[in-house]
This record gives sequence, C-alpha cells and structure tokens, in this order.
Amino acid sequence: MGRRNPGLRANYPVIWDYDDLSQIEIGSEVDIGAFSELAVRAKSSLSSTPGRLVIGDRTQIGSGCNIRACGGTISIGRNCLIAQHVSLVAANHEYRAGAVYRDLPWDAARHGVTMGDNVWLGAGVTVLPGARIGDNAIVAAGAVVIENIPANEIWGRIPAEKLKAIR
Repeated sequence: MGRRNPGLRANYPVIWDYDDLSQIEIGSEVDIGAFSELAVRAKSSLSSTPGRLVIGDRTQIGSGCNIRACGGTISIGRNCLIAQHVSLVAANHEYRAGAVYRDLPWDAARHGVTMGDNVWLGAGVTVLPGARIGDNAIVAAGAVVIENIPANEIWGRIPAEKLKAIR
C-alpha cells in the first residue's frame, strides 16, 4: 500500500483486507494508526453494491480503528481527525425472523458512510451505514451515529444527538 501511496504513513501493524486495489483512494499525508483494520470489498456475494474507500489529504486515523468499506463506499474528507478505536461500517446484514443473520444479504437501502472535511470523531465512535457527517462537525467519544449530522455541530451520546452548534 505504501508504494502506491508514497505520502501514506501506516504504523505497523495495519491490516489491509481488499479484493480490488483500484477501489482504494488515499490522499497525501494520511496517517493510519497501528492495529487498525481496513477492509474494502468491491465484490461480495452478500451485496450488489461495491465497496470503496476514499480518504482525503491530511487525515489522521488513530490506532485500533475498524473501517469496513464492504457493500458501500466510505468517504472520509480532508483534514479529518479519527481518534482511536473508531468503527466506520458501510453495510449491515438484513434481518428476518427465523433466518440465520450471517447468511442474509447486506441491507441495500442503507449503505455507505460519508464524512465531510475537518470532521473530528472522538475515541470509540461508531458510525453506522447510511450516515452522513457534515464539514467541521465533531462527534463526542463513545457516540453511535445512526443518522445525518449537519455541518458545524457537535453531537454525542447513544444514539448520537445534537449537543450544540459550533460558533
């Protein structure tokens, strides 16, 4: 990964799990913390939506992060701060009574994660499929994002809710 992205600093060990390198786009001066796992699956028997990962310039991803761009696109803007142990999930399984969940396809109605520029995710944040986070937003540590967060707002709690505007 480093040869393809000379400005990338991935602190050993980082797990890269992908099936198509062309579905990964990394900007310059990106820093990925040790013990992070980035999974990108362009093809899956569970989804017709390809996985794709885009990371903007000068974004920092803390240690122990789990980024799963399978069954949807995860797009991270420029100058973002992603603290340690953050999870970004592009797709979840459907569910039905009496079914084996792991065998069900991924939900095609809610997929992907989009983060604008200059977004700060605190430690342990989880961002679930379909969520969009606007420019200059902050998500407090431990929050679970299940919906859209407008630009210039601070959100926290489970599920995440608006705490205040950034002025």
